[in-house]
Amino acid sequence: MSTHLPAPPLLPGRGSQTSTAIPAIPEPQFCPENFQQLVAASYAMRKIRSAIRVATFDGSTIAIFATLSLLMDYKDPITVLLCLGLGVVAFVELRCARRLARLVPGTTRIMALNQLALAGLLILYAGSQIWLTMRRTTLGPGVISPETADALQQLGMDAAPLVKLIFTFVYGTLIFVAIFGQGGLALYYYLRGKYVEAYIAKTPAWIIRLQRAGFS
Repeated sequence: MSTHLPAPPLLPGRGSQTSTAIPAIPEPQFCPENFQQLVAASYAMRKIRSAIRVATFDGSTIAIFATLSLLMDYKDPITVLLCLGLGVVAFVELRCARRLARLVPGTTRIMALNQLALAGLLILYAGSQIWLTMRRTTLGPGVISPETADALQQLGMDAAPLVKLIFTFVYGTLIFVAIFGQGGLALYYYLRGKYVEAYIAKTPAWIIRLQRAGFS
């Protein structure tokens, strides 16, 4: 009995009469003018890159803070709502940082509104904590330790007014930071919009297409 093995395929140039030549792909040509355009674009992009770094750092910091706060006090419904809100703000901030790197129009406006939303969230939280503190007639175990209360009583001091004053100062400071910190950052993002518009208007279209495709 004879066994027929399949013949090996013919390689191009070795007996094949129907080989198809692979067309050569032309290499991209860069002239000195193109390199000058890249250098100029990199220089013009510096303030936009600065905003991207700020947004990336801010979004990452908010996400870490929200996660740690939720792990430490997940039983408090107000804290849970605050952390969920912070998580949304962090997500928008990091997403906008990526969009800004690709020069998506309107991104800086969204970033500014996101900071104003964060300011409103912090003000609402701090205001609610001040209101709850002022309504307390006694200090619960979660507010001050018994040892601290006994020490204050031995000094002839009433713990409740002192703790209310401290809480008011702490959350009042948070309101101050929210107004000026987040408000200032919102203004910073909003003003960066004109740099994005100027960059798109003055930079060659082929560089813009590369950046929007994901190339740095």
